[in-house]
Amino acid sequence: MTFAPRTKTLGALALAVTAAFSVLAAPSALAADEPTGKQLLEACNTDSSATCKFHPSGPLDYSVGQMAKVSHQENCTSSPSTLVYEHSGTVGTKNIYGFNFSFGTNVSNGLTAAIATSYQKEWYKESKVTSQLRQDVGPKTAVDIYAGPQITRVNGRWELLFKEPKWGHYYWYLDDTIEGRTSGQQWSFYTQNVRTTKC
Repeated sequence: MTFAPRTKTLGALALAVTAAFSVLAAPSALAADEPTGKQLLEACNTDSSATCKFHPSGPLDYSVGQMAKVSHQENCTSSPSTLVYEHSGTVGTKNIYGFNFSFGTNVSNGLTAAIATSYQKEWYKESKVTSQLRQDVGPKTAVDIYAGPQITRVNGRWELLFKEPKWGHYYWYLDDTIEGRTSGQQWSFYTQNVRTTKC
């Protein structure tokens, strides 16, 4: 499933000698020397001294991703038959900035910790999940099988803290929408009767 980036707020909280102040700007209005959201997340991810915290907002949004045809089955006998079909596939994590989530790193650890604390859910790393479908198929009948991943979407804000300033600031705040899979989610199916090609 794909989703278009929304207009997001990218902000920096700069530390000064006498006071701290915040600066907020929409991505479309950023100056040429301002980092992108992807650059900020990559910088936090590769800096072992950096802190990458994710603060979720609102409830988790559950949906089913794009359905795609995964199999065609035919029952050429004169009796009804029960089809047992297993589908396996991999669903990863993505966000509106195109950041590459590699689990076990700073950014991904910040995400999984936030989901566990806020929702008591496990955010799955990219892995293969297998689901099973049992479908009755009539005699001399064919079916197409479609499958789509069960998806979780979460909105929130990244709080990125650097020991050394990045693009002139120690703190950066970055709004994000992240999509992936949480514990208990598998594959959804639907079937469609079609003309036989072998019977």
